[in-house]
Amino acid sequence: MNSPHRPFTYSATHSNTHSGQNKTDNENPKPKSIFKRLFTTIDLQLFLIVLTLSIIGIIFSYSSQIQIFETRINPYNKYIKQIFYLISGLVVMWLGSLISYKRLAEHSHLLYLLSVLLLIYTLIAGTAVNQSRRWISLGVLSIQPSEFVKIAMIIFIANYLDKIKNQLGNLKQLFILALMIAFPLFLIILQPDLGTAVVFLPVILMMIIMVDIKRRYLLAFAFLLVLTSTLCLLLIYSQLETAPLVLALLFKDSPVYLIWIGVFFLVISLFFFSINIRMQNLILERIAFYSFVLASAVALTLFTYYVLLRGYQKERLLVFLNPQDYKWDLGYNAIQSRVTIGSGGWFGKGLFNGTQSQLGFLPSKSTDFVFAVISEELGFIGASLILILFLLFLLRLVKMALSVKDYLGGLILIGILTLFFIQIFINIGMTIGLMPVTGLPLPFLSAGGSTLWSSLLAIGIAFNVYARRHVNN
Repeated sequence: MNSPHRPFTYSATHSNTHSGQNKTDNENPKPKSIFKRLFTTIDLQLFLIVLTLSIIGIIFSYSSQIQIFETRINPYNKYIKQIFYLISGLVVMWLGSLISYKRLAEHSHLLYLLSVLLLIYTLIAGTAVNQSRRWISLGVLSIQPSEFVKIAMIIFIANYLDKIKNQLGNLKQLFILALMIAFPLFLIILQPDLGTAVVFLPVILMMIIMVDIKRRYLLAFAFLLVLTSTLCLLLIYSQLETAPLVLALLFKDSPVYLIWIGVFFLVISLFFFSINIRMQNLILERIAFYSFVLASAVALTLFTYYVLLRGYQKERLLVFLNPQDYKWDLGYNAIQSRVTIGSGGWFGKGLFNGTQSQLGFLPSKSTDFVFAVISEELGFIGASLILILFLLFLLRLVKMALSVKDYLGGLILIGILTLFFIQIFINIGMTIGLMPVTGLPLPFLSAGGSTLWSSLLAIGIAFNVYARRHVNN
């Protein structure tokens, strides 16, 4: 008898009316209809939350397009498009729930290759918008490949970690994985799309945390990310006139001091490493290892700040550190977002009655700052309800991840969960001034086809894994 928990099973019994003979499932199985397969692969609670958020996104896609003094803009245009994106996205979600995630993992190398080719094509022949080349034009539609690359990379990383789960202490395997991840990330940064690239780092870290990797490698990776981010912010902060003299002397005009610090830790690392070849002492080994991590953090900081970060990206971080000094130019978006949220009060100005958005003060109101529009029109109460929906959404994904027995499936769900959490946290944090402006969309609420399709595809794959949760690896 097939397990009742697995999808795509056959009916428990079958009666042969023609022969009068009773037959078991294995003798004459009857396949489930396509509609029954649909409802056996989706989690109804999660689906209803996602559908509710998506419908709210459509409503505010319409509201954000209303312009009081601009009659040439038809708010129905983006509204109708968003309805089409949702309907087609639900089809994408359904397909994602039907195709076995193990089959996707088996072909993850092809997904990786396709992702790299799409990113290269985008850099060469993509549509340029606001000094960025992130989209591929398909006539009336434009696709942002990096949105789908995030899903493909989660499957690729999960499959790779699943294959090397007995070799996680092998630095060579981890180094190969790091190189495989770094290449598409570098292509995304070149677009430039730093926000999408930044999302990858906590996703990778969380997936690695879930595997049985040596603790010191995990700590080293986390420490490398934190130290690199801190040093980059210090480099930017040193450009402010209000920066402490010590920071200004160390970082403002030249990176020479930072280079010397990196060289110092590199020399220490090589020195203790050479001594430890003969002595084989654990303390010396750790000194050499962590000194190398510090030297690597300095090198990565210099590469990030002077090579990867564009001028406008540094300006965004500068505005985040001191927004009031740039409120009429670089910091305008961040300031207006907070003003819009504050103007909503407790109960808001009413649906379709937002003044900050409809008078044109708030930029990117249907995409990056849609949460500000919701807060203005529905107030603190409405915004809180949105946050509760997102909380229920994330908690449901957590419960699904904890119920999965399969190693590969669990990693995929953890990756999807972390991806959504980081995007929600950064976008809402950006609108209220807790995070720098990055251009990351808010899942299900921000207008746009690529972000909605990729989000619904991720949910479909989550359904896929959850439907097979009782199957051990």
